[in-house]
Amino acid sequence: MNTVFRINRRLDPKQYHLKEVFVDRETEIEAYRVNVKEARRIGLNDEAITSYLCVSRITPEEHQRLVRRMDVAGEIRDCARRLETG
Repeated sequence: MNTVFRINRRLDPKQYHLKEVFVDRETEIEAYRVNVKEARRIGLNDEAITSYLCVSRITPEEHQRLVRRMDVAGEIRDCARRLETG
């Protein structure tokens, strides 16, 4: 769903900085806000949403920043390590 949202949104090349960290990109933040709102609508709790926000390409610090921006409470993890161990 996140990808669909980004594809449908017209990007201004001046605002989309490729060197910017994934969790700091406005397009990512906006897309994840839509996803978090939908997750809450269907009844997911904050722990499940925090787990969903844990993707392999971010550090625990970036995960924490993303979770806080989404106003979600949950245990912050090392996302790369979690995916390695299953």
